[in-house]
Order: sequence, then structure tokens, then C-alpha cells
Amino acid sequence: MVSVCVLLRRAFSPQASRLKDTEEYYERSMENLIARFEIFAPPSLLSRPPSPTSRYPMAFLDDLDPKRPTQVELLGKLFVIWADHDKTWHAFEDQCPHRLAPLSEGRIDERGNLQCAYHGWSFSGQGGNVNIPQAEPEIKAVAERSSRACAKVVPLMVAQGMAWLWPDNSLEGMEASRGVLPSTVPELNDPSFIKGAWVTRDLMYGYDTLVENVVDPAHVPFAHHGVQAQRSMAMPLNVSLNHVGREGVFLSLPRLANSTIEFHAPTRLHYQFDFSGFFARIPFMKWSWAIEKKLRRLPPDTPPRSSLVSYTIPVGPGRSRILALFPRNFFAMNKPRWMDHLERNAVLDGDLVFLHGQEREMRRPELKWEENIDRAFYMPTKSDEGVRAFRQWIVKWGGGGPRWAEGVDPSLPPRSVDREFLMDRYNQHTKQCSACKGALQNIRILKGVMTVGALVCATAVWTPRPAKMLAKILGAGLAQLMVAWQCVRLEKRMVFIDYIHAEK
Repeated sequence: MVSVCVLLRRAFSPQASRLKDTEEYYERSMENLIARFEIFAPPSLLSRPPSPTSRYPMAFLDDLDPKRPTQVELLGKLFVIWADHDKTWHAFEDQCPHRLAPLSEGRIDERGNLQCAYHGWSFSGQGGNVNIPQAEPEIKAVAERSSRACAKVVPLMVAQGMAWLWPDNSLEGMEASRGVLPSTVPELNDPSFIKGAWVTRDLMYGYDTLVENVVDPAHVPFAHHGVQAQRSMAMPLNVSLNHVGREGVFLSLPRLANSTIEFHAPTRLHYQFDFSGFFARIPFMKWSWAIEKKLRRLPPDTPPRSSLVSYTIPVGPGRSRILALFPRNFFAMNKPRWMDHLERNAVLDGDLVFLHGQEREMRRPELKWEENIDRAFYMPTKSDEGVRAFRQWIVKWGGGGPRWAEGVDPSLPPRSVDREFLMDRYNQHTKQCSACKGALQNIRILKGVMTVGALVCATAVWTPRPAKMLAKILGAGLAQLMVAWQCVRLEKRMVFIDYIHAEK
């Protein structure tokens, strides 16, 4: 009988884990396309038992450290993502088969295997056990070949700089995964587009609340006043619903940069903007774009376009993760990633507290939102078309919400009033982001150096010296004090900044 370890090695060899641009592969992908959108549906709503047939982008590769394993959570279940010495990425369930210790607490050993921190059991990228240090010589080979000694491999694919996890590691699920492509960003395949900014953050509200929020552009002038827009910019948006079906929700919004909003179920929410009209009204923008097209050798009729792509990840009940990208084909320069994230986190803070509360109010039993969302919400304007359509999708085609892993309590955690917990930028973003984590370390070092320098200057001022030298020392001390103060401000923005709408 072929062991599970052997099957895993066959299914997840490096060749099997790569994207295959073959006709057969795409045919199989299309056959699985419909099944991809049935991830949330319970058996009662389907003609066959459902399986979690979607790939979820869990992290940007830029934020994964190839020298150490990283824990991620999806549908209430913990997984570990890690890279071997060949920089090939792998994913396991986050538990050692020995005593169920989390493998994410382990390390990459000298041979490029994942080693458990508890007793040193080591696993290859295919999940096979390659070392049980405690095994006696007479049983070592048999013990290590046992299927019970294997780590539980989970299908992982790398595409467009993201690690995509497939949460179903049953034999049927693993086979099905080989025929399903990630829901990637089409613009990133266009050479005229740049990746733009990209950011990840964990949020203290659920998957459906996140999708509902992102598909609703009308909240921006108020929820993100002073960051993305102004309250005075609020206006009727006349959102038009083009289609809602198993594959998702598709809307158009001509009044806002001739944009479209596409929810490719269950995880990609895609805004597309055409700024041709806006650029034509502003001479500077028009001339700048004309010059850029010549410098970059773009076709003269190329319109200025940008996108907002949000991947909405169901982490657990009442918790979600967003991976956002902002590709564009104009102004092909980016500011440092950590600086960009200061603004992106301020945007996410703007509605975090009230969304955490809103989803608990919506689930009061008497509202029965599953039967009719208009019973829970009063939505008289066309700007709410996307919210209504998404709620229709999640009831009719999404099974009412995510299907959590076995044993996960689907009820929401108690409502929290701890604002520092809800808007904890450090744990929700900074410590997971390679750019912000590195910047925070440098800021703290610079703050310490400048503080010491300012104290030295302050001490030197009291020593008898010529007036001109004292003035220079005093000026240097004040300059260092100002730099230290700015470092304190930046440090706070990477850890916690309260967002109080009444003060905006």
C-alpha cells in the first residue's frame, strides 16, 4: 500500500506546485471554476458535498522571512508557511505529528528542512519525516517512514508575489487543487502597469463585514475624512448593478472616474478607474501624462488607469485579513513602502471600531438579515446597491458565510471596547510587514542616538565656551531634539494611533 507521504511527494513536487501554462491545465482550471465559488456553501445548498476549492493569498512574499517559519490562520485553522534552502515555499498544518506542538515555533535546519522546536523532528517540503532524533537505531527507519510521522501538507502556490493557500488537504482536495488557478490581478500582467503600493493588515471584524465595507464607496468621505477624502465630497453615486451570480457581484460607477467594482467571489474585490476625463480637465496632469507616455514609450492613446485590488480573507469568526494592491499605469514611482503604509493604516483605522460593533448589531436574532437584508438595514439610495448585492450573493451562493474548520465555534467573540486592542497597528500590521518592521527598528535606533546627542549638547552648554560655539552646540542640540521628537511621532503611528471621528 502506498503511504500518504509518498502521495504527498507526488502531488507536491516542485514541478506540480508551479503554474502550468498548458492547454490541458487551463481546461482543467475551467472545469473547476464553478466549484471555486462554492467554498462557503453548506451541503444543504448544493447538489454534492462542498469542498473549500479556492486559493487564498495569505501573505506577500516580501513579508515572509525565508529563514524562519510563519504562522497564518485561515477559516479558523492554523497553518505554517516556510521555505527550504532552494527558496521553494511550502505549507503544512501548524502541528507536529509527534505531540502536536506548533511547527511555526520551529526553525529551518541545516539541511533546509522544517524542524519542530519541541523534540527536533524534521520534515521535508513534501511533508516526509527525515529525522526523529530520539528513535533507536533498530526502529529509526521504520518510524520515519510511517505515514503517522509525516507533517500534513497543504497545497501552496506562488503567484504575483503572493503565497496562495488551498485549505483542503484531503486526497480529493489536493487533486482538485492542481486544476484551480489563483484569482490574480490582470493589470499586473500588463507591462504598462506598475505594482504600486501593497499592504496587509489583520482586522477585528469578519470576512463578510470586510467585503461589505470595501464594496461600498459611499462611506469614504465620512469614515476616512481627512485621510482619503473630505466630508464635503459626499454626493449621490448612482451605483448600477450589472450582474450578481455564483461568480460574484459586478457594478459600475460612472460618476467616480468611470469606475467599475467587481467582486470575484469569494476573495478578490477589484476597483478599476479610468482617469482620462480627470486628466483632460487639468492641464498639468494632461501634460505630465503626455510626457510620461513618451518617456516610457507607451502608445499615445493609452488612457491613465489605476486599480484598487483587495483580497478579503476569512481568518476566523469576527476576524479577517486584507491584502491590498494599488496597480496603476501612470506616475510610475513609489514612495518608500513603510511611508505609504502609514496612510493605508490610517484608512483602515477610520472604520475599524464601528465595523466591529456593526456586525454584532446586525446579527441580533430579531433582524433575520439572512431572510432579507433590507429588514436589518435601511438602504433607500443607489449607493447601497453593492451591499445589497453582496448580501444576496452570500445567502444564495455563499452558504451564508465562511465554512469554518471543524471544531471552530462560529459565533462572534464578545464585543470589545478596548480601542487600543481593536486598532493595534503593531500586532495587526507592523510586526508582519518587513518594510515597517525594519523602519521601526531604525526609527528607534535613530531616536536613541538623537536623544543621547541632545543630552550631550545640553550638558556642554553649561561648560564655559565662546558664545559662537555655544550657539552652535545649542542649535545642534535643538535639531537633534526635533529629530528625536519626530521619531517618537513616527513610532506611535506604527504602534497605535486612536482614531476619533469627533476630533477630525
